[in-house]
Amino acid sequence: MADRPTSRTGGPVHNVPGDVHHDHHGNSTAAWALSGLVMLGALIMCLAVVLSSVPLAVAGGLVVIAGVVAGKVLSSMGYGIAGRGN
Repeated sequence: MADRPTSRTGGPVHNVPGDVHHDHHGNSTAAWALSGLVMLGALIMCLAVVLSSVPLAVAGGLVVIAGVVAGKVLSSMGYGIAGRGN
């Protein structure tokens, strides 16, 4: 255990090279489209709460649904992590 680095508090450091390796971290066109549209929809729904607007809340919900659909469609078209169109 002495050869493993420790943090300032004496616990193990978890970001040691070789411990866990992630290649992609979700960086794909499909992931970005999904995340961006879902966040935009959430922002619209937040504004709907502040403005007490039901139509705006519905519009925000539709943007969220469109984001999920867009992410799935782009992923199935090859623009996801496993795809080749990144």
